[in-house]
Amino acid sequence: MQQPKALDDEEKQVCSRVAAVRRFDGRSQEEFARSIDLTRAQLANIEAQRTSLRFPTGWSLCRELNVSQLYIAVGQFPVAPFVPVSLQQTPFSKDATFREVCLSKHLHGELRRVLDLRRAVREIEGPQSVPAGLLDLYENYWGAFVRVLLARHPPEKWLSIMGQAQRILSELSEREGSNEKARVTSISESDKHVAAESQMAHLLVRLKKATGGHGKKSELARYLGVPLSSVSQWLSGEREPGGETTLRLLHWIEGQEGKP
Repeated sequence: MQQPKALDDEEKQVCSRVAAVRRFDGRSQEEFARSIDLTRAQLANIEAQRTSLRFPTGWSLCRELNVSQLYIAVGQFPVAPFVPVSLQQTPFSKDATFREVCLSKHLHGELRRVLDLRRAVREIEGPQSVPAGLLDLYENYWGAFVRVLLARHPPEKWLSIMGQAQRILSELSEREGSNEKARVTSISESDKHVAAESQMAHLLVRLKKATGGHGKKSELARYLGVPLSSVSQWLSGEREPGGETTLRLLHWIEGQEGKP
């Protein structure tokens, strides 16, 4: 019998993130497998990095756990929420891996466009002030974004909001045009740099801010059940937390940022 082909490092990392988000959600393999129409053995093979994550399964998994598709596919933060885009114009074979389809030109562009719009609105109003439901409702319509923002603020702030919105929209348009050719030829390499450098650097900034208060490093170490030295190594950039630890770390950071 022919042995199954070993997964490459990128596919193994996808499988590792699947295991991490499932454990973070608190469900057993058997329970979670049922929710996405797999057997426990099939899910176990994915999490153990014996078989790759196929696209339909990965999409169902992300929707079930409210996890961003680009986090599972390439490790790109934020971890959540699920990005609701249409698959009508996204052809894929039943054997295509989740990572392959998410990095395809059309779907990758749609996912990034929604994430850019989410980020742009949060720039205008601040990260804690925009309800996720508002973003879900208007994420594909920039004009509607701005109308909602104007409706929520007094007239004396309208010029400022419109100015910020125009600046952000111009930056997104310029970036879309200048990066289109590069995305077509080297989309995978680009995403690896985003995940490994920009996103981890952003996480480190948030971690340093959240642990700046007295006793916060020790509090984080207790929360994660790790030695204080591990927290110090993450803060210094000497090492990075693993996939499951990163999820719990983000959960703690977001809790700290949400405190008044």
